[in-house]
Amino acid sequence: MAMVQDRLYAPNAAPLHPPEPGSPRGHGPAGRLGAYRELEARTEVDSKWEARYSIATWYVRLLTDFSEECGVPASRLFENRSIDPAVLDDPDARISCHDFLEMCRFFQSLHPTPHLGLQLGQRMQHRYLGAYGFVLMSCSTTRELLDQFSRYSVLANNAGQVRVEEQEGLLIQTWRGAVADEASAIFLDELVLASWTAMSRRISGRPDIAPLWVSFRHAQPDDIGRYQDLFRCELRFGADDAATVSSARGLDTRLPQGDPKVREILSALCERLLKQLGSPLEPAWLTACRRAIVEAFRNGEPDIGRIAAVLKLSPTTLRQRFKDQLLSFRTFSDELRHELALGYLADPQLSLVDVAYLLGFSEQSAFQRAFKRWTGITPGEHRRNRSSSKAVAKP
Repeated sequence: MAMVQDRLYAPNAAPLHPPEPGSPRGHGPAGRLGAYRELEARTEVDSKWEARYSIATWYVRLLTDFSEECGVPASRLFENRSIDPAVLDDPDARISCHDFLEMCRFFQSLHPTPHLGLQLGQRMQHRYLGAYGFVLMSCSTTRELLDQFSRYSVLANNAGQVRVEEQEGLLIQTWRGAVADEASAIFLDELVLASWTAMSRRISGRPDIAPLWVSFRHAQPDDIGRYQDLFRCELRFGADDAATVSSARGLDTRLPQGDPKVREILSALCERLLKQLGSPLEPAWLTACRRAIVEAFRNGEPDIGRIAAVLKLSPTTLRQRFKDQLLSFRTFSDELRHELALGYLADPQLSLVDVAYLLGFSEQSAFQRAFKRWTGITPGEHRRNRSSSKAVAKP
């Protein structure tokens, strides 16, 4: 594909692989918050970083529920903000990570809360993670869970990189946040690691399990009582990575709520959402363009004039921006449609007529011709081949 490639996460990469240098096995210098220079070198860290990173509105719901629990009306968190509270009713909506952090800071000003990231994270449940959360809950083994977790974690928060590594009997889950501001980085590190720990206990049905150790990039605070209560393991501060380290034994143990059929259906939905999300490192206008085109498919063939109007650009300016990226509007739209088609066809609940409609084709025959141009086979053949491959793969 000619589209801008994501350099923060690689959905097709195997999630379990040997750790790279700088893994969280040892202690680093105290308060080493700037350890991720490889990310910063690939990212334009400036005052507009918030335009590159976004967070699912599920996290906003987590914050507003906690706010209500603390006696602060959720409506107050939206005061003097451009975010419409109705966004909470859209399971696929996202807001900028910057806006989410600003809401958290405002809540702190109304209700000072020590280690807010830890307190929010320990309340994480699958219902706060949309389709991604239900995919995790439907996994049959811990190994399968880690595959899905690694692949779709950016649907929750793309302001960093998740790595899952297995070596010498250890399972290492690393979060490499890309946010430059120190206070925000600490908050997100704590939120992410606390969320992982809470979800692992809920999914396994074992509230007693704990990592072997947990590491943080920031210096050790004076009071670590809340960390000890939550993680119940050795704590390492000033490390190179924010990470949890557990035993790799039992990766193939069955999980209590595994449901392969549910996982397959919801994974297909996550695939579509992943393709719509795009890369946090691509230009903000291109991400917005992708979303506008996906919306336009519902009403037929996307038109550059209408898409430009949504982006508040002239068609000439939009064409030039595509040219600057060595792309064309038509090719970009066609490749996006192809990617979405593969995701839709993976959902057994969608008929070929449904898929054609969702992709904006006027009739199924037009979709058939386009799909054969993309792949050399018809949509029906693609589905049959996929079903045959799954049947052969079954033990």
